[in-house]
Amino acid sequence: MTWLAFGLDGKQVGVLEAAWNAGYRRFDCAASYGNSPALADILQRQGGDRGTYHVLYKVDPPQVGDLGVHIAAMSRVFGGYIDQFLIHNIDSASDEQIIAAWKVMLAAKKSGLVKQIGVGNVRAPHAELLRQLAAIHPIDVVENSLVTLLADPALKKALRGSGPGAGTPDLFYYDVIKVAADIGVLSTTGIKGLAKQIDALHFDGGWEIGKQHMILSSDKLDKLKKNIADFGSGEEEDGSSYVEALVPSGEQEKIDTWITKASVVQDSEANPAIPGKFRDWLLDVVQHSDKARATVQKSNQGTQGWLEANLDALGLSREQLHAVKIPGKAGMRRIYAGMSLLSVLVALFGNKNCDWKWAIQLLQVLASSDGDWASFLCAGCPDVTF
Repeated sequence: MTWLAFGLDGKQVGVLEAAWNAGYRRFDCAASYGNSPALADILQRQGGDRGTYHVLYKVDPPQVGDLGVHIAAMSRVFGGYIDQFLIHNIDSASDEQIIAAWKVMLAAKKSGLVKQIGVGNVRAPHAELLRQLAAIHPIDVVENSLVTLLADPALKKALRGSGPGAGTPDLFYYDVIKVAADIGVLSTTGIKGLAKQIDALHFDGGWEIGKQHMILSSDKLDKLKKNIADFGSGEEEDGSSYVEALVPSGEQEKIDTWITKASVVQDSEANPAIPGKFRDWLLDVVQHSDKARATVQKSNQGTQGWLEANLDALGLSREQLHAVKIPGKAGMRRIYAGMSLLSVLVALFGNKNCDWKWAIQLLQVLASSDGDWASFLCAGCPDVTF
């Protein structure tokens, strides 16, 4: 079974079927994605043994009511059990609620409804909560973005020793292609080399090495097949990732520089000048993003088409739409500094709800005054900072 996992966020039924046909057998699902039943239907129609595919399923406890009932229901949907059941966002509820949910998940694991339990989108400030969860039961799995796993030493320290056998949890990580493009790593071997840096979390000293799985997805059939061809082979029987490839020297230097020096913005830049009318619209979007998203999606124009059709109403010129960039701020993850306004809005109005939080926070930065970042906004933007 390939070590590569297919991410369901924002994907329609036809894409899910194409992913299966392309060879994906690990699937990254979540209650908030809304398409898990569609995937389950596809998997059931394929027939065969339940062990021929793996399902990672995530949920934020406040969104499902009785968590134990939900786990049992989803286990039935996915053929009797869920391979990995995770709390989607560890900050989606109070620490007390997360710990209570963890105990329910542990009971489900003991009953055979779940094979592994874990948490997602963990950051360094969650170190004490991780310690408390691991004291109840080792954390089998963590799902995070690649950038948080590689560029935050405090998070690495928090994860080490929290997994089974006082080792590191199994890791599922996303945004590999995005990070690679941002730092100028374009070759297949270079991207593999970037992902392989995850091995730094599994250092010596007697700790057990966890398994690693990269999450990729695409709406395009040719890209689905290319991802499988480029990154889907080489898994050993124990589930470990592919053998290490020789990374071109120039790209390895870019990877090393990014990890050691360029992961966090050091000095804050001034905010670009934007029209007051457009700033007011941004603030309204931040407060009512669901309403704004529905308006854009209902238009069937696409984000860029809708924006360009409404420039006068927004008080923005076409040149500004394409020229305005997110200013770098001290402590901000460097991959967000300099991102275009259009890219942020495309993410916010798109179908991937994992993009919505960081997009909202970047719009807050853009619509605020320069002094707001240091005084309070930095602390309120956890998805774009360390």
